[in-house]
Amino acid sequence: MNKNSLRTYLSSSYQGARSFLEHIIHPIFGKEHFADEYEAEILTNQPEYEGLAAAAGIQSIKQVGKVYVGVEPLQIFDITVGSQVHMARNRVGIQQLIRRIMDTHSLAFMLFHYEDGGAESQESWEWRFTFCHKGASQTDTTSSKRFTFLLGPGQHCRTATDNFQRLIDKRGVVEVKDIEDAFSVEALNKEFFDKYRQHYATFVEYITGKRYVKGVSGKRSKSPSPMPSYGSSSVGMRSVYVIMSRSY
Repeated sequence: MNKNSLRTYLSSSYQGARSFLEHIIHPIFGKEHFADEYEAEILTNQPEYEGLAAAAGIQSIKQVGKVYVGVEPLQIFDITVGSQVHMARNRVGIQQLIRRIMDTHSLAFMLFHYEDGGAESQESWEWRFTFCHKGASQTDTTSSKRFTFLLGPGQHCRTATDNFQRLIDKRGVVEVKDIEDAFSVEALNKEFFDKYRQHYATFVEYITGKRYVKGVSGKRSKSPSPMPSYGSSSVGMRSVYVIMSRSY
């Protein structure tokens, strides 16, 4: 699968856990390293989760399988939410359930989606990918690191595509740090502002005929003369910010 196909897949409605394994898990970790849990239903086997699940509007939690990242098992969960749940807004109840699940796991990929055939609007076909990691030194599950992306129709999925592609390019040699680096907020912010500066420089050059050039010392230099100050180009900055935000 090339990068364009990957983005098309992530921008599509949820196609099931097996499809996610085929398109994401196997290319990243290798099919031979996947241990199947045959979608065991956790709410049946561990009824202590039922209260939190009901409060969060969650209908089913299936343990799809696991792969080992170094010595740590990365669990993969398929989680069905009710039609009353707003995927982009209902975070508190879902986070409480995630913390509870992570009491007994250190590493997990979680796939949140609506029940098949239960969607009446484009919003209802959205699905959420969450990566959770609780390090060995983290005794409190509330400190688990969580990285979440909203996927599906109507979502650009550019950043998620780039992140998964970085892991796929590792060709099976993936460590926990690689996954954290791919989805970390710091990395995403750096990528965003690097591209923002490029777009802004092009925008200013188009308007003024002058190009922003970053010197070795990190200071702005002229090419052929200094660009206007940020204060004098606030409208331009806002315009570029809107363009960049929409592209993600």
